[in-house]
Parts: sequence; C-alpha cells; structure tokens
Amino acid sequence: MPLEWVRDASACLERRGPDAEGFANGPGYAFAHRRLSIIDVEGSPQPWKDPQTGDVLVFNGEIYNFRELRVLLQSEGHTFVSQGDTEVLLRALQAWGRKALGKLNGMFAFAFYRAQEQRLWLARDHAGVKPLYYTFVGSCCFFGSSMASVLSFPGVERQLDLVTFSHYLSTIRTTLGQRTLVEGVSTLEPGSLLELSPRLPKAMPLRYWQLPVVPPASKRPRDIQDAAEEIRAEVRAAVERQLVSDVPLGGFLSGGLDSCIIASQASLITGGRYHCYTVGYEREGTFGQAYHEFPYVDLAADALQLRCRKIVLDEKDYLDDWQYLLEQKGQPLSTPNEVGIYRLARALRNDYTVALSGEGADEVFAGYTLPYASAWDFERAHELEHWPQAEREAYEKSLRRLYGVDRFGNLTEHYFRLNSWVPLGMKFQILNEQTIEGVQQDEHMFLHYLRVLEGLSDLTPMDRYLHLHAQINLEGLLSRLDSSTMAASVEGRVPFTDPRLMSMAFQLPDALKLDWIDDEARKEGKTLNAQELDAQGLVLPKRVLREGFRNDLPPEILTRRKVSFPTPFQEMLAGPWRQFARDTLLGSEIVDELCRGDAVAFLLERSGERAYNMPLWPLLNIALWAETFDIRMPTATSTDVASVTTS
Repeated sequence: MPLEWVRDASACLERRGPDAEGFANGPGYAFAHRRLSIIDVEGSPQPWKDPQTGDVLVFNGEIYNFRELRVLLQSEGHTFVSQGDTEVLLRALQAWGRKALGKLNGMFAFAFYRAQEQRLWLARDHAGVKPLYYTFVGSCCFFGSSMASVLSFPGVERQLDLVTFSHYLSTIRTTLGQRTLVEGVSTLEPGSLLELSPRLPKAMPLRYWQLPVVPPASKRPRDIQDAAEEIRAEVRAAVERQLVSDVPLGGFLSGGLDSCIIASQASLITGGRYHCYTVGYEREGTFGQAYHEFPYVDLAADALQLRCRKIVLDEKDYLDDWQYLLEQKGQPLSTPNEVGIYRLARALRNDYTVALSGEGADEVFAGYTLPYASAWDFERAHELEHWPQAEREAYEKSLRRLYGVDRFGNLTEHYFRLNSWVPLGMKFQILNEQTIEGVQQDEHMFLHYLRVLEGLSDLTPMDRYLHLHAQINLEGLLSRLDSSTMAASVEGRVPFTDPRLMSMAFQLPDALKLDWIDDEARKEGKTLNAQELDAQGLVLPKRVLREGFRNDLPPEILTRRKVSFPTPFQEMLAGPWRQFARDTLLGSEIVDELCRGDAVAFLLERSGERAYNMPLWPLLNIALWAETFDIRMPTATSTDVASVTTS
C-alpha cells in the first residue's frame, strides 16, 4: 500500500492529534497516527513497533489502569522502555492475546498487527467512547478514527446507505448496528474485535464484552441505602481512574445532576484543584425557556468551591462551526448541541487538554423519565382487560393522547411511537416513492430493534429499554462528545461509562433506578401516561444516584429535573436561518433524489412550527454533508442486515 494513502488519511485527523504524527509500513500493512499527547508526553511515539517481533500498534484513547497492568506484566518477565500506556497495551496483547481485552479499563480504538502471523486486530472499547470505521476495497482494509479519514482512501465508494439514512431521520443516529451512512463503510461496534488475516480476509467482528443480562427474579433485592453506598464508591473509583493524566485536566459543568456528581468527586480527589467550563446562549426561547443553565452552574460551583468559566455563545458563529464539525467528522451532525459542545471544548483548550463529562448516567441509571416510564405504559396496556371499566377507559384515553393508540403489537412498535425525531407517518410523507421502496418501509430498521429487544425477552420492558439505549443511544452520545471535543483537540472522558460501574448498575432492580415518588403518587398516576407522570413529577429517575450523593450536592441540584443541552436551533430555523435552509434544501441534488419536492417546500414554509422544523435539521445535515463529501445515491440497494457474533 502506498504510504501516501495513509498520509492523506492522517491529514484528516490533524485536529484529533495536533502534537505529533507518525507512520509505519511493512509487508502487509501501512499505519499512520496523529497524537494528542496526554500520558508520557515526551515518550510513547506511535505507531509503536516492537523491534524484536515486528509487531505494530496504533492506538487512540487511554488505558486508565495501565500502571496496574504494567506491574502484572513485569511480574511475568516483561520489560518496558517507556512510561506510557501504549507500550503496556502492546505487551498485554502480545502476552495475553484476546484475554487482554477483558483486563483493560479505558476508552480506546486500536489496530494491532502481529507480524509473524500477518494478523490484524481492530478493537474498540466496551462502551464505544472512541470511534473506529473501516471498509474493504479489493484486498485492502482501510480504517480510521473518523469517517473523513476513511473516505480519503482511493476506491472508497461514496454512496448513501438508504437504510441508515432512514434510521437517521427517525433517530438522528448516524449508525445502525455496523452500518453507517456510507454504503460499504462499517463502524466497529462497542466491545467488539475484528480479526483479519490472509486466511480470514473479511471476517465478522466478535463481541468480547457486553452488559450483564439479569432477569428480574435473579436480581438481588437491595436496600437503596446499601446500593447507593456501593454505587457511590464505584463512581468515585471511576472518576479517580479517569483523572490519570500528565497534562492539565478540567471538566464540563452543566448544573445538572450528572456533571455535578463528577465535579464533586474530582474536586475531592484532587484537593480542590479541579475546575470547569460551562456554555450557553443568552437568548430566551419562544416559550420563555432559557438556553443556558447558568443559575444552577453558579449554585453548584459555589457549593463545591469550583472555579467555573462561563462561555456565552454567539448564534452568528453557529453555521460556520456546523460546517467545520461536519468536515472534521465526515458525517452529518447528530444533535444541534454538538456545536455548543465544540465551542465549550475550544474554550476549555486554553487551559486544559482533558475534560471529564457526565454522559452515560442517563442510559445507565434511567435518567430519561419519559422513555423509561413509558415501559410501564406498554406493560399496563397488556393488562387492561383485567382493570375495572372506569379505570380502563380513563387509561385508554390517556394512552391515545400520547401514542394515538391504546394497544401495542410489540415493544419495537411502542418504542418508535414515542422515540422518533421525525414520526414515522411524517417521514413517509417526506420521502419519495423510490426512497420508501429502497428502505423497504423500514423493514431493516425495525428488524434490528426487534432483534435487540426480543433478545432481552426475559427482562422487564424498562430494563430492555435501558439495554437498548446503552447499545444505540449511548454510542451516539459518546460519538457526539468525542467528535466535538477532538475537533478542538480536547480529550473528553466519561466516568459513568466505566465498565465496572455499568456492569454493577445493570444488575440493580429497576425500582432503584426509576420508581414512584411514594404510594400516593402510584395511586394518582394509575390512569396517566408516561408524559403526564413526568409533567406532574410523580416518578423519580436516577434514584440510587441521587441517594448516593445526597450529602455532596445542594438539594436544588439533587431534585432538579432532567434538562437537555439547550440550543435554540428551532428559533434560528424560523428566523435568521430561514433563507439558508431554503437555499440549501432546494439546491441539494441528494435531497431532491430522496424526498418529495412539495413536502420539502411545505416544511420550509412552516419552519416556524416545531412539528415541521424538526425534520429540517437532519435533512439540512444530509444536504450539507453530501455536498461537502460528494455523497451520491446508491446504484443498488444493499439489504443485508449486519450483526455481531457473540464470543
């Protein structure tokens, strides 16, 4: 393989690794690496090549427990010439093979080439904090940490994957299992290993890690105090592990429960030397809502004695930042707040290279009241025949208010009725007949979710949703964090995704995560749907987390309802972006090929209304991305549904 190919791909990763660049090539391989120096700053160059064996490693991320692994390897006779985690990872893979993956605590994506056997391993961390994309062109496997780097290789077809595109409209997630928005380019799923060799030139990935699947009857009954103490200790240990760094480290503080928990523990562990950044817009929304959380940030910073710098965002910069992020990722943005995260990271980079963030707590500890409490709607809808008539009729009306129906065929149908960025009915009014035929009425999307949910049939509906979110939503959120922070040359770390902590949390009974606030609320909420339960505050999410950190945080933070990262994109679409949206969509060749022209024109005309400007966000992203990377419609539709083999 010409070294120029990997040099071009490396150039796409410059912002992810501005501190150093390295190359290695030999029979059967050519590697490039861009380094953001965090540990062993003066040593640990990459690619790391073992002079005795010829084995080569390229590695993105951190192994938090590398010092313990180093001691263990030394006890087995291994010697080291560096002080970092790269050499430890290489020695671990050489000494223990696949078993090394089970010993790692970290976030990583790596390629390890075993020279004597001509065997390549691609692996990704258990939660999917660090991305890894790959594709095959002839006898070559091209891979990289961003879609942009993979698209830079010669021969990679830039054709839209229609199935993943439809999934993106429904969920704003840019992957579906192994599938990406580019046909033929795959993502290595979290906790997976791909092994390639001349004997296995295109093998299937193997799952080396997965969450424990524990039926409710097998979960140990727990007193909330006991469970809270255990979870508190594990959260603290996860934070301490992720504070390992040879460069300045800070954090993101939103004023919500999760980031405040991380900040409280980091401040205690560092003796008050942990400080934060926060971000927001000054404008108020159409309905009077604020697009910042500064009062809660001030409250938390005062209580925890943190220095927290506020970054006020200027909406005029949004479009330029959007385009920049899209170019860095090589993919459409997922959520509108990616720009805010990037701006936050860019400001933080003035003082720090590493930032701790609170992502993951909602998926691990049931922080989203509406989707998780909606599992009760699914359960109760199947029990209605046994209810007294008056209560049954009242609850049926409540279900119809939220879902449009009062019965559900299966959990997948129920999920998409509530959890769609663009409702299914609206989506098929926007797409043209050719596109609808190409995605086969979303058969593959539904089948993917059905396989996940039905594979968890021994669990409660709420626990099945938690597992689903940990597999799909969490990966999307972590990808958003990684791409937005690394575009500013900042490493984002997420203690709530620590594998020990996640495994512990998924063995807890549902009620320790989300439950009624008391027996009176249970009675009052019997005939209310999940949205109404949430609005009236009748259920409490993340119970065990709140209990575990009751003495660390102000009560206003502990009792605060979940608030998403606020971004005024809907107001901007209805106002200053209106002409930009019209010019972009009506001038887009790919949007014209995917959608009905009259439907797009209707959405643009009604862009001031929430129901109609929601679809504009993913459509604008697709249009900008296709124009930037010359993405074309597929010449033939692939109907294979990718799957991961469990090992």
